[in-house]
Amino acid sequence: MAAELTIPQKGGGGPPLSIAEESDIRKWLRLKTKELHEEPNGRFAGSSRTWVAAAKAELVKRGLDVSEYDAPPPAPNGPQRSAAGNHAAPNGGARVDRVAKVPDVMTFHDAGALRAAIDDLEADYNIVGSISVGQIPIAHSVILSVVRIPETGWFKTDGGVSLKGSSIALIMNAASVSMIRSQQISRDPAGYCLYSVTASCRDLSGATRVMSTTGELDLRPGASEYETLLEAGQKRLENARRKGWDLPDPMGQIRAKRQHIAAQAESKGFLRACRKLFALDRPFTAEEARKPFLVPKIELTGHTDDPELKKIAFIGMMQSSIRGSAALFGTAQAAAPMLAPGYQPAQIGPASYVPIGDADDPYEAEAIPPPRPTPTQQGAPREPGDDVGLGDDDFPANY
Repeated sequence: MAAELTIPQKGGGGPPLSIAEESDIRKWLRLKTKELHEEPNGRFAGSSRTWVAAAKAELVKRGLDVSEYDAPPPAPNGPQRSAAGNHAAPNGGARVDRVAKVPDVMTFHDAGALRAAIDDLEADYNIVGSISVGQIPIAHSVILSVVRIPETGWFKTDGGVSLKGSSIALIMNAASVSMIRSQQISRDPAGYCLYSVTASCRDLSGATRVMSTTGELDLRPGASEYETLLEAGQKRLENARRKGWDLPDPMGQIRAKRQHIAAQAESKGFLRACRKLFALDRPFTAEEARKPFLVPKIELTGHTDDPELKKIAFIGMMQSSIRGSAALFGTAQAAAPMLAPGYQPAQIGPASYVPIGDADDPYEAEAIPPPRPTPTQQGAPREPGDDVGLGDDDFPANY
């Protein structure tokens, strides 16, 4: 007796069709019928047709309608074919046209609409992280961002291709990943550094997820990374000698890395944490590498249909924004007074004086009399005795 077909699942072990949820059966029916229409002679077309027939039979047995899976999706021009075979060309056809029409940023307030969009797009995109969401929290929205990785953003591995660090950084920016802890564990001046790094993000339920890893850089003589860089430096030197170029230093790259070894070890740890946080630490196939990435994240947007909740959310977000600005830039300071409170400026004229000490205490209160005018001040009044000792000889000859 042939084994019963199951719901496709990574690693196998999905539920049999006879007990599977209707939503799961319909989801995979949409995906497989769309693939069959796009690539009717594809590598797995035979097994897909068998599965589609069994899934439709199961739904009919349950008294459900399956007519929607009989008509092909609208594609006026049809998929383009490559001259090398019967596979759809990676840069043309209905799939590429459809992907080009999807906006780079999509916002969802309803969990049902989000699930429907994911079901519709997951065949054409690499989904980053988990998209299982029961209900979007109140006043929150889920934002789907499209990140396109160029060919230069990949490097070859034994099992296919993997994302470069710069590509991981683009995806993490879209997912709003933060480094919440970074600590240097060990350091050797000879060329070794070890960092412990923790990265954090929020999943679609609003909960916080964290991942801690280490970043290690060993550039001491005899270490594998040291020997690899030294060998590459020797090859550059030999190539320059053959072509008559200026001879490079084979140790130049090692010295440059040692100069910033702490920062590079920290970055290495952060990228490792991000790869593990979103299950990106795996090789991708060439077909997967041609697909854009769909990055979900949850944001507090204040969206709600309840006017009271909307008002509360608006006030809370404004207060949070004001507090954030105050924490970053400080609060506005009141202008300092020109004079101290209660201070009276001294009067200008003969009766002016400046009190010193306590004016109520006769032993401390003093008065500084105004300066007496001198004889050289034109028109200044003279007092008796001011001209004592002054004669004609005391003035210039032309006075």
